Amino acid sequence: MCFPYTDATPMYYHISNTTTVEENPDCIKHFGILLQEKKDVVLDYKGEHIVFEGNITPFALMNCENVTIRNVSFTFAHPTVTEMTVIAVGEDHVDFRVHPQCEYVLKDGNLGWKGENFAFSEGIAQICYRDKTWRVGSDLCPLCYGAVWSEVQPGILRAAKALTGVEVGMTFQMRDSYRTEVGVLIANCKNITLENVRIGYAHGLCIVAQNSDTLTLDNVVCRPDNGRTTSAFADFVQVSGCKGLVTIQNSFFSGAHDDAINVHGTHLLITDKQDNDLTLRFMHGQTFGIGGFEVGETVCAINRETLLRSAHTTITAVETLSEYELKVTVENAEGYAVGDAIENFSRNPDVVIRGNWFEHIPTRGILLTTNGKAVIEENMFYKTNSQAIEISDDANGWWESSAVSDVMITHNTFLECGEPIIRILPQNKADAYVHRNVRIVDNHFVCRPDALALWAKGTEGLTFADNRFENPYRTRIDYCTDENGNALKGTE
Repeated sequence: MCFPYTDATPMYYHISNTTTVEENPDCIKHFGILLQEKKDVVLDYKGEHIVFEGNITPFALMNCENVTIRNVSFTFAHPTVTEMTVIAVGEDHVDFRVHPQCEYVLKDGNLGWKGENFAFSEGIAQICYRDKTWRVGSDLCPLCYGAVWSEVQPGILRAAKALTGVEVGMTFQMRDSYRTEVGVLIANCKNITLENVRIGYAHGLCIVAQNSDTLTLDNVVCRPDNGRTTSAFADFVQVSGCKGLVTIQNSFFSGAHDDAINVHGTHLLITDKQDNDLTLRFMHGQTFGIGGFEVGETVCAINRETLLRSAHTTITAVETLSEYELKVTVENAEGYAVGDAIENFSRNPDVVIRGNWFEHIPTRGILLTTNGKAVIEENMFYKTNSQAIEISDDANGWWESSAVSDVMITHNTFLECGEPIIRILPQNKADAYVHRNVRIVDNHFVCRPDALALWAKGTEGLTFADNRFENPYRTRIDYCTDENGNALKGTE
């Protein structure tokens, strides 16, 4: 089954962690299979394979409840990440075979790429080689550093420049930086399940759930098809401002252009205070206009230096002032100050990430910032280029909340992942116990000799015990205590 771009539904819509207004001024998304205000629906595609043509969002669910999508696979006819593989390396040139789904443009020795409703000539590059994928710069990036391009024959390109470190068999993955669409959007929904879903390619973030309650991904396979090495333009799963229970299990994630899973909320900046009225502003350019505050929810003030919470109160009214600003009225604004951040404490889901496989991830396997109960168990992290697991919290850069209070990391295998393999690093500027009750127990680490297995900062009640290591390892621990309140030290 083919789904052409011309059949998509255009809609002005804001999606978390996508494009800035400078990158995409009109914020128009193009939705393929669109479900709005549906309840108690099961879409069983019984193995149907859908090929989407053009840069669109294949599936979108908005304001739906109790919806299951199962037994379907989809991909793109012309993926927006282009690929070419090194077939010969000379002293002053490198030859590439372009993947047949990719259309290139040569002009005055410069290389560009195009497809249905997209084109680019510079951006971000990665290399996939053997069993690893990583981002590249310097002479390794064939888009940006002055190679003169020519066509040896149709589908074979020559870069007239010595590219150090290039080997036959390396596949270069190239894209622009604009996340204009996503693969699957789940917005303002409740009880949504994706089951037995295969994704060969998705533009932008692969699966985005925002402002939703309870999400289940079961046997979701994100794996490149058609002989390609890329299956997602950015992260595989982005969970933003959700609540309830998020379950991601029995799934396979291979070939991303960013993190595999990111679960977070969004800090906003308090820009004005009048009595019990607080004016709030979205601060990161890729996240705005998504709302995320409702009457009856609990908010708390966040000191941006320490990232500590204070002054919990309840929202009594919400007014949208613009795409960037909200005004919330609270029961008691004592303790809230202009310049502080604010967190919606009610939107901290419980999370279970169990029985998944992660590979060809250029950045992190899991980025987790939720105050709910989190369990990460029985997963295989296979040579992630950066951290396998990171616990953050930030009110100055990405503005992604929240501090964690109950995390169990157990029965996982970490195979030659980037260092530190697990990182607990709140982005606070003053010493404080931001995170609490993180247990890392009974895991299997196959790491390089003397690798940094753990870097932890600002955590109260940290347990790192009963793990098995193939080689000697190191830990770095800054301003942390064990479960009894005793100060911890690392081995560096």
